[in-house]
Amino acid sequence: MSGPLSHRLMGAALGVLAALFTPAAPAAPRTPGDDAELLQQLPTRLGEAPPQRARLQALRADPTRLPLALALAREALERARTRGDPSELGPAQAALAPWWGLAAPPPPVRLLRATLRQNQHDFSAALADLDALADAPAGATPPVPLAVRAQAEWTRATLHQVLGNWAQARTGCERLAAGVDQALGPATAWTGQVCLAELDSLQGRDPQAAQRTLASIARRAAGSGLDTAWLALVRAELAARLGSAEAGPLFREATAGSPGVYALAAHADWLLDQRREREVLRLLADRAEADALLLRLALAQQRLGDPAAAASIAQLQARFDAARLRQDNSHARELSRFELELRGRASVALELALGQWQLQKEPADALAVLRAAQAAGRPEAAAPVRAWARAQGFVDRRWPSDRPRPGVGS
Repeated sequence: MSGPLSHRLMGAALGVLAALFTPAAPAAPRTPGDDAELLQQLPTRLGEAPPQRARLQALRADPTRLPLALALAREALERARTRGDPSELGPAQAALAPWWGLAAPPPPVRLLRATLRQNQHDFSAALADLDALADAPAGATPPVPLAVRAQAEWTRATLHQVLGNWAQARTGCERLAAGVDQALGPATAWTGQVCLAELDSLQGRDPQAAQRTLASIARRAAGSGLDTAWLALVRAELAARLGSAEAGPLFREATAGSPGVYALAAHADWLLDQRREREVLRLLADRAEADALLLRLALAQQRLGDPAAAASIAQLQARFDAARLRQDNSHARELSRFELELRGRASVALELALGQWQLQKEPADALAVLRAAQAAGRPEAAAPVRAWARAQGFVDRRWPSDRPRPGVGS
């Protein structure tokens, strides 16, 4: 979801260039029949499992053990990505505490700090760290390893794409595709080429040609180390924007194995658009620990008339209320959809979506504004989004028309 876990960016930081490093929601209340009955298996957090506890104790004894600190921080970030749990960001930052405030920390620390900062929506500070790594001169002190430089280049390009800075994103992808493949192997060059093809599709440069290019890369990059699940997700999202039947098989490929929250949410969205709610229930079984996934589950339950929908909606409301008390306003896209589709408050949803549009310009952000504007009977409110799309050449066949739906919105 959008918010502190910005999963697309988390995947960029942790899952694409693998050569660099590498609580379920409650159901309706009931009384157990036996004191020994296991009601729920809680997720293991940093320091809870015996091996992790021993390593955490070792780091506490000597907080300056950089390799151990990096390993624990990366593991926490990976759990955040797969579970959608923002509480994992705290342990990740804590592991890096001795270097966090340094102007020029060790490059791997700086890369992880940028990842944490962008997930906290501190985009300017994240970009400053990424710029320092990706643009570091050859004689920089401390020296920036080529692998870290490449990862910073990729993460920066992805962040620029999320922010709608597509020209800057393209520059980074071109540099990644052309400049580092000899040293890091073909997976890095393929990553840059996938990034360029995706930008071509977003900017209206013959999306069908981009689709063919990505399919060709998938065939030619087999065995190179390129993250095939990520590539399948990129292809699936493009197919969904084009209204292509290829989206279904590609989403299934992207969410096979151990998918992160972003991939599961994107797949669930496609299934919801296809009115395949029962498949959403199967896809998200036992994965409602993330707000984004509980939201999709509740949408499917509500459409099916499932009595469990009431409990899911109440749980979502409680989570959003808790975020508001923390003054955490970073869940606007998901909260907008909650207000629109589960609460029926289109005007509230529109204001939230417009606020999110000021921060991020992903296709999902545009779609949220357009759907809320239509439902609220205020199509003119989406004029900035449509103007942006015309300027960029962006096309998404999921977009509603600009005609208001009669009798909807309040």
